[in-house]
Amino acid sequence: PATPSAGRPLPAAPQPATPVNKFHEGLIKVMRSTSYSDRIQLLTPIVESSFDTTTVARVALGRNWRKMEDQHKATITDLMGEVIVTSYASRFPTYTQQYFEILGQKSIKSNRVIVRTQLHTDSELVDLDYQLVDLDGQWKIFDVVANGVSDLSLKRATYSATFESSGVTGVIEEIRQTIKDNQDKASVH
Repeated sequence: PATPSAGRPLPAAPQPATPVNKFHEGLIKVMRSTSYSDRIQLLTPIVESSFDTTTVARVALGRNWRKMEDQHKATITDLMGEVIVTSYASRFPTYTQQYFEILGQKSIKSNRVIVRTQLHTDSELVDLDYQLVDLDGQWKIFDVVANGVSDLSLKRATYSATFESSGVTGVIEEIRQTIKDNQDKASVH
Protein backbone atom coordinates (compact mmCIF):
# COMPACT_ATOMS: atom_id res chain seq x y z
CA PRO A 1 0.00 0.00 0.00
CA ALA A 2 1.03 3.59 -0.55
CA THR A 3 2.51 5.46 2.39
CA PRO A 4 1.40 8.87 3.53
CA SER A 5 3.79 11.66 2.59
CA ALA A 6 5.01 13.99 5.33
CA GLY A 7 2.82 12.27 7.89
CA ARG A 8 -0.47 13.09 6.14
CA PRO A 9 -2.97 10.25 6.03
CA LEU A 10 -4.04 8.94 2.66
CA PRO A 11 -7.56 9.90 1.59
CA ALA A 12 -10.09 7.21 2.38
CA ALA A 13 -11.13 5.05 -0.54
CA PRO A 14 -14.60 5.93 -1.80
CA GLN A 15 -17.33 3.84 -0.24
CA PRO A 16 -19.84 2.00 -2.45
CA ALA A 17 -22.59 4.26 -1.13
CA THR A 18 -20.78 7.40 -2.39
CA PRO A 19 -22.11 7.28 -6.00
CA VAL A 20 -25.54 6.22 -4.72
CA ASN A 21 -25.68 9.25 -2.40
CA LYS A 22 -24.50 11.50 -5.22
CA PHE A 23 -27.21 10.08 -7.50
CA HIS A 24 -29.90 10.53 -4.81
CA GLU A 25 -28.84 14.12 -4.18
CA GLY A 26 -29.07 14.72 -7.93
CA LEU A 27 -32.53 13.18 -8.09
CA ILE A 28 -33.77 15.49 -5.32
CA LYS A 29 -32.41 18.48 -7.29
CA VAL A 30 -34.09 17.09 -10.41
CA MET A 31 -37.43 16.81 -8.60
CA ARG A 32 -37.14 20.46 -7.56
CA SER A 33 -36.42 21.58 -11.12
CA THR A 34 -39.39 22.69 -13.16
CA SER A 35 -38.02 22.13 -16.64
CA TYR A 36 -37.18 18.85 -18.33
CA SER A 37 -34.13 20.38 -20.03
CA ASP A 38 -32.84 21.54 -16.62
CA ARG A 39 -33.37 18.04 -15.23
CA ILE A 40 -31.36 16.60 -18.15
CA GLN A 41 -28.55 19.12 -17.54
CA LEU A 42 -28.47 18.28 -13.83
CA LEU A 43 -28.52 14.51 -14.28
CA THR A 44 -26.14 14.03 -17.21
CA PRO A 45 -22.86 14.66 -15.34
CA ILE A 46 -24.11 12.75 -12.30
CA VAL A 47 -24.99 9.68 -14.38
CA GLU A 48 -21.68 9.95 -16.26
CA SER A 49 -19.73 9.90 -13.00
CA SER A 50 -21.92 7.47 -11.01
CA PHE A 51 -22.91 4.79 -13.55
CA ASP A 52 -20.84 2.30 -15.51
CA THR A 53 -22.70 2.52 -18.81
CA THR A 54 -20.23 0.14 -20.47
CA THR A 55 -21.22 -2.64 -18.06
CA VAL A 56 -24.89 -1.71 -18.48
CA ALA A 57 -24.56 -1.98 -22.27
CA ARG A 58 -22.49 -5.18 -22.17
CA VAL A 59 -24.84 -6.98 -19.80
CA ALA A 60 -27.96 -5.67 -21.57
CA LEU A 61 -26.70 -7.10 -24.87
CA GLY A 62 -25.52 -10.37 -23.30
CA ARG A 63 -23.71 -12.78 -25.60
CA ASN A 64 -24.44 -10.52 -28.57
CA TRP A 65 -21.99 -7.94 -27.20
CA ARG A 66 -19.00 -10.04 -28.33
CA LYS A 67 -20.33 -10.15 -31.91
CA MET A 68 -20.60 -6.38 -32.24
CA GLU A 69 -18.13 -3.96 -33.81
CA ASP A 70 -16.43 -1.45 -31.52
CA GLN A 71 -18.29 1.44 -33.17
CA HIS A 72 -21.65 -0.15 -32.31
CA LYS A 73 -20.49 -0.87 -28.76
CA ALA A 74 -19.53 2.79 -28.31
CA THR A 75 -22.85 4.00 -29.74
CA ILE A 76 -24.89 1.70 -27.50
CA THR A 77 -22.81 2.63 -24.43
CA ASP A 78 -23.48 6.34 -25.08
CA LEU A 79 -27.17 5.68 -25.68
CA MET A 80 -27.43 3.72 -22.41
CA GLY A 81 -26.28 6.83 -20.58
CA GLU A 82 -28.99 8.84 -22.36
CA VAL A 83 -31.64 6.25 -21.50
CA ILE A 84 -30.69 6.40 -17.82
CA VAL A 85 -30.73 10.22 -17.79
CA THR A 86 -34.00 10.61 -19.72
CA SER A 87 -35.81 7.90 -17.78
CA TYR A 88 -35.00 9.43 -14.36
CA ALA A 89 -35.61 12.98 -15.64
CA SER A 90 -39.08 11.91 -16.79
CA ARG A 91 -39.90 9.74 -13.75
CA PHE A 92 -39.19 12.43 -11.16
CA PRO A 93 -40.93 15.59 -12.42
CA THR A 94 -41.93 17.09 -9.05
CA TYR A 95 -40.74 17.27 -5.48
CA THR A 96 -43.28 16.35 -2.81
CA GLN A 97 -40.96 15.84 0.18
CA GLN A 98 -39.54 12.56 -1.15
CA TYR A 99 -36.32 11.40 0.44
CA PHE A 100 -33.90 8.51 0.16
CA GLU A 101 -32.56 6.36 2.97
CA ILE A 102 -29.53 4.06 2.81
CA LEU A 103 -30.31 0.82 4.64
CA GLY A 104 -27.03 -1.05 4.24
CA GLN A 105 -24.77 -2.86 1.84
CA LYS A 106 -23.44 -6.32 1.18
CA SER A 107 -20.71 -7.77 -1.00
CA ILE A 108 -21.85 -10.08 -3.78
CA LYS A 109 -18.40 -10.71 -5.33
CA SER A 110 -14.92 -9.45 -4.56
CA ASN A 111 -15.49 -6.35 -6.71
CA ARG A 112 -19.30 -6.02 -6.53
CA VAL A 113 -21.63 -4.69 -3.86
CA ILE A 114 -25.34 -4.13 -3.38
CA VAL A 115 -26.32 -0.90 -1.65
CA ARG A 116 -29.85 -1.22 -0.24
CA THR A 117 -31.93 1.96 -0.09
CA GLN A 118 -35.51 3.13 0.12
CA LEU A 119 -37.29 6.01 -1.53
CA HIS A 120 -39.90 7.48 0.80
CA THR A 121 -42.80 9.26 -0.91
CA ASP A 122 -46.05 10.57 0.51
CA SER A 123 -47.87 7.50 -0.80
CA GLU A 124 -45.37 4.61 -0.85
CA LEU A 125 -42.00 3.14 0.04
CA VAL A 126 -39.88 1.97 -2.89
CA ASP A 127 -37.05 -0.46 -2.25
CA LEU A 128 -34.09 0.48 -4.45
CA ASP A 129 -31.12 -1.85 -4.48
CA TYR A 130 -28.13 -0.54 -6.40
CA GLN A 131 -25.60 -3.00 -7.76
CA LEU A 132 -22.14 -1.51 -8.05
CA VAL A 133 -18.81 -2.63 -9.47
CA ASP A 134 -15.37 -1.46 -8.34
CA LEU A 135 -13.54 -0.12 -11.40
CA ASP A 136 -9.98 0.76 -10.49
CA GLY A 137 -10.95 2.02 -7.04
CA GLN A 138 -14.11 3.82 -8.16
CA TRP A 139 -17.52 2.36 -7.36
CA LYS A 140 -19.96 2.62 -10.28
CA ILE A 141 -23.65 1.71 -10.46
CA PHE A 142 -24.58 -0.82 -13.13
CA ASP A 143 -28.07 -1.92 -12.09
CA VAL A 144 -30.99 -0.56 -10.10
CA VAL A 145 -33.48 -3.06 -8.68
CA ALA A 146 -36.77 -1.34 -7.81
CA ASN A 147 -39.09 -3.39 -5.60
CA GLY A 148 -37.38 -6.57 -6.76
CA VAL A 149 -37.38 -5.76 -10.50
CA SER A 150 -33.96 -5.38 -12.09
CA ASP A 151 -33.74 -2.60 -14.67
CA LEU A 152 -30.79 -4.37 -16.28
CA SER A 153 -32.72 -7.67 -16.56
CA LEU A 154 -35.57 -5.83 -18.29
CA LYS A 155 -33.11 -4.22 -20.71
CA ARG A 156 -31.43 -7.56 -21.38
CA ALA A 157 -34.74 -9.30 -22.16
CA THR A 158 -35.84 -6.49 -24.46
CA TYR A 159 -32.57 -5.94 -26.30
CA SER A 160 -31.75 -9.64 -26.68
CA ALA A 161 -35.08 -10.21 -28.39
CA THR A 162 -34.58 -7.15 -30.59
CA PHE A 163 -31.04 -8.22 -31.49
CA GLU A 164 -32.33 -11.64 -32.58
CA SER A 165 -35.03 -10.14 -34.81
CA SER A 166 -33.40 -6.91 -36.06
CA GLY A 167 -29.68 -7.04 -35.28
CA VAL A 168 -27.60 -4.28 -33.77
CA THR A 169 -29.27 -1.54 -35.83
CA GLY A 170 -32.64 -2.64 -34.43
CA VAL A 171 -31.26 -2.40 -30.88
CA ILE A 172 -29.88 1.08 -31.54
CA GLU A 173 -33.23 2.20 -32.96
CA GLU A 174 -35.11 0.69 -30.01
CA ILE A 175 -32.88 2.52 -27.52
CA ARG A 176 -33.35 5.79 -29.42
CA GLN A 177 -37.12 5.22 -29.35
CA THR A 178 -36.98 4.68 -25.56
CA ILE A 179 -35.14 8.00 -25.20
CA LYS A 180 -37.79 9.71 -27.35
CA ASP A 181 -40.60 8.06 -25.33
CA ASN A 182 -39.00 9.37 -22.11
CA GLN A 183 -38.83 12.87 -23.60
CA ASP A 184 -42.47 12.65 -24.71
CA LYS A 185 -43.54 11.43 -21.25
CA ALA A 186 -41.74 14.37 -19.66
CA SER A 187 -43.51 16.88 -21.90
CA VAL A 188 -46.88 15.65 -20.57
CA HIS A 189 -45.94 16.61 -16.96
